[in-house]
Amino acid sequence: MSFVEEIQSLIDSHNEGAYWDFKLQWPTTEGGSLLHDIICMSNNLEDRDAYIIIGIRDETCEIEGVRADDKNRKNTQQLNNYLKDKPFAGNIRPLTEVRSFDIGDKTIDIIIIKRCLKTPLYLTSVKSDYRNLYPYHIYTRVVDSNTDKNGSADIDKVESLWRKRFGIDKTPLERLDSLLMSPEKWVDCPYLENKNSYLKIKYHEDFPEFTIRIRADDSGNAQELYMGEFLNPTPLWTDVYVYYHDTVLRYFKGVELDGGVSSIVAPECCVSDARINGKGILFHYYIKNSTRYLLSLVLGGITSDLHFWGRFEAKVKTILFFEDEQEFSLFKDQELNGKDSIFPRLSPEALNEISMQSTDRSFISSEIKNKELMSAHLKFTLWAKRKLEEFRKKDTCCHN
Repeated sequence: MSFVEEIQSLIDSHNEGAYWDFKLQWPTTEGGSLLHDIICMSNNLEDRDAYIIIGIRDETCEIEGVRADDKNRKNTQQLNNYLKDKPFAGNIRPLTEVRSFDIGDKTIDIIIIKRCLKTPLYLTSVKSDYRNLYPYHIYTRVVDSNTDKNGSADIDKVESLWRKRFGIDKTPLERLDSLLMSPEKWVDCPYLENKNSYLKIKYHEDFPEFTIRIRADDSGNAQELYMGEFLNPTPLWTDVYVYYHDTVLRYFKGVELDGGVSSIVAPECCVSDARINGKGILFHYYIKNSTRYLLSLVLGGITSDLHFWGRFEAKVKTILFFEDEQEFSLFKDQELNGKDSIFPRLSPEALNEISMQSTDRSFISSEIKNKELMSAHLKFTLWAKRKLEEFRKKDTCCHN
């Protein structure tokens, strides 16, 4: 279900719920109404993104549309600027996004409050512009009602939010991604029982029952396109295991480059069933905040001349980075004609564009093998990156 379809279905339900609320107009910042609504939604008990849908009469659920002259209306940047100086405990504040779309001749706005694992979010002080709120009060949403501004959530709801933060109610597999979101918490084990078994072991300093164990795979040295961007493109393939006590939770193929300086979990492949000059084509990608991506953060990505993952993402031109699973799925379906198929079914026009795609040979190291195959992969990758940029521009236009 697309985002628009999801919002439409919530409106069609003719009910407000535990993670969505209808507003006829934008809440005012005066007295803290907007801030209160956002905090309640951040602390929703459904453990998911929440929505404030504006332009809907909440009594009847009729679509009235957002007024063009609504002085309280904000875009994503304005809303996040409003939130950034608020005194949230631990400087953990809501992440929000504003999207808009038309239903008939009416425009509605949706404030998306992103799922937060660090609940409960609460204020440590108040100022005059949100004077009706109280510091250290926990606001949440139960069924279709927000906690009163002068109240605080019931103790069982507060306990549930804290249990969410510490992952108490989650299975080890569910806890894993939240632990991987703090790379600084993962430290190298100084003692290896058998140095011939593992290249490296990392453990979580707060929950040492979670470990990452890396073993060398000497079965081959196959090269992939992105390796040509490194000083030493000869890979050391590895097996990356994530353990909970003695149970393997996840397994990935990893790769160490530049003589072991650069350590990542190998990116995923999007393979086309088409061929260019007789060569199969594919591109490599990560989905942000996936386990594969988060493990690469923990492993350090690039640790020589690049000190953090963001710069790695900027430097490596032959890997695509998708914001989430939905963006990848929509991009594959709409731009690569890959709906209901793991293989993009590229149109003749697309294949012609890919064939004509100019390539920068500097991407391919002189030490990389099978240059003709890598050149075909490079054409597809650069074409896909350009298409992704165009796709995001179209998506941005639809949401503004």
